[in-house]
Amino acid sequence: MHFHSYPLGYMCGVWIPFEDISSDSGPLIYYAGSHGFPYLSAESLRFTPLDLDGKAHPQNLFQHEWERLLSASNLERTAFLPQRSEALIWQANLLHGGDIVKSKHNSRWSQVTHYFFTQCIYTTPMFGYSCQHGGATLRNPFDIISGSRAVRGSDWKYIHALRLLSFHDRLVCQSRRYRLYSSS
Repeated sequence: MHFHSYPLGYMCGVWIPFEDISSDSGPLIYYAGSHGFPYLSAESLRFTPLDLDGKAHPQNLFQHEWERLLSASNLERTAFLPQRSEALIWQANLLHGGDIVKSKHNSRWSQVTHYFFTQCIYTTPMFGYSCQHGGATLRNPFDIISGSRAVRGSDWKYIHALRLLSFHDRLVCQSRRYRLYSSS
């Protein structure tokens, strides 16, 4: 809900604990196989900015759909209980989150990093609305290799124009643009 891309699926997350994680620490939980669920956005669930405006935790509005998808599948909840420095790498659409901290005496020192693939449009689907409600919410991540924003100049103007297209039209335009990027 926080990070996605067009084309879909070109983002991954990495969680690395700096200490051993126990079940009392509030470990990362995930549902293996949930990356195959449909990609959700405010647009796909027909939310408008008024539905999410002012909500402290707007992702909670998506909870019903996640629960529906999970109940229709046989996916099991898994707690990731790694030793220090073991990593979990997940695909953008994997359903995951932090579990409840059961012991206030335990910590969960860790680092999460999100990696976007090149030549994509980077979005926040939780705030990706239909055209009539403002279009997609775009991100311009920082490229740690080049030391600058990932998208610059005329490409950024092109991407801003795409935000007002429908979901289907964005995918069609992006796939055409991707071929242009790939061939140059």
